[in-house]
Amino acid sequence: MADDPNSLEFIVVDAGSSDETFSRIPDYCQVIRNDSFLGKKYASLNTGIEKSKGDICVFLDADTELPEHFDTKISTTIQKGFIGGAFDFRFIERHPFLSFIELINRVRIRITQNHFGDQAVFCLTSVAKSVRGFPQEEIMESAYFCQELRKKGKLKLISPGIQTSARRFIENGILKVLWFDIQVWIRFTLKLETRQFGKTYWTEMKKADL
Repeated sequence: MADDPNSLEFIVVDAGSSDETFSRIPDYCQVIRNDSFLGKKYASLNTGIEKSKGDICVFLDADTELPEHFDTKISTTIQKGFIGGAFDFRFIERHPFLSFIELINRVRIRITQNHFGDQAVFCLTSVAKSVRGFPQEEIMESAYFCQELRKKGKLKLISPGIQTSARRFIENGILKVLWFDIQVWIRFTLKLETRQFGKTYWTEMKKADL
């Protein structure tokens, strides 16, 4: 998948998974397990920034697949003067309602440039540290992070993009989860508090075993 896998550094932060994820992590990964990070994804992400020795950080969810040549695409983006970016969005599973959600996300992404965690957000490590990493938000942490990144420079959307699991939608009901997400998006866009949605979100994630 990567053009130069030997140049990559892999840091896996496990926030107390209850399945077999921990045992399946390859030996070449640096593994950090901290059960106190459960429901606090920002803490896992910031630990990755802190431990990283590379010039560029890529924040990848466990249920998201990067595209072919992703490392070259990211390097080229940085060389062109962008400080970071993210990948376009597509579900692995196929369903008419999921295709509709993909369309909504593509429009939202291009208008707001606020990327979500399932888009494999990336940026220069130095810039991530300069904005003090991800804010302590239990939900929408990547979107808040991107707002801070855009104060430092331009972000690039790479397409074709990643594929991510739709299990959260499938396990909890596609329309129910979509309505929940819309409420969060609207409040975020209007700069209203979103933290009250965090507990519900992580309950859904646990149910979907993500």
